[in-house]
Amino acid sequence: MKKFLAACLVPACIAAIAIPVNLVITSNPAQAAPAQKFQSFQGNGFAIQMPGTPKMETATVSIGQDKSPMTTYATQVSAKMGYAVMVLEMPVSFDPKSKMAQDLLNNMEKDSGKMLKSKVVAKQSFTLSGNPGRELTLSDPDGFGKTRIFLVQNRLYMLIAGGESGQANKQNIDTFLRSFKLTKL
Repeated sequence: MKKFLAACLVPACIAAIAIPVNLVITSNPAQAAPAQKFQSFQGNGFAIQMPGTPKMETATVSIGQDKSPMTTYATQVSAKMGYAVMVLEMPVSFDPKSKMAQDLLNNMEKDSGKMLKSKVVAKQSFTLSGNPGRELTLSDPDGFGKTRIFLVQNRLYMLIAGGESGQANKQNIDTFLRSFKLTKL
């Protein structure tokens, strides 16, 4: 799980929708608050509780013929533990109720364990304000993490939290995931 955040911030999402992009998001751990101290943060259509102030990274990715903006908000509480929210603006032609949208969620669920080089030990489907989502719990001998993926209109949200054994605190990870709320789009 050493490379949990570096491996999962974007590549699992990107691979699931076949976008050839590789981003590495880092932040200065000295600027992050302790994992137990969460604060409110608002981003592209969402509000969440995160430890420290996240660093924002932006990129433009190709989805078929379209170019789409992607923003990642990441905070690293130590060299071995971090949290991130990734927001991908899907093309205008994307229909979140289509078979393609469900295939996207299914592929992300199926491929995340492989991409993160971790075992998916639990998974569930659910909705957030009527929008489809998935949650995966990942584990390996080195650590623990969770990811949640939501499709909300033409946005894909991916929440990621995890780290090495001794650093990954299940209660803090669950606080982060449960605090995610949609705001106006």
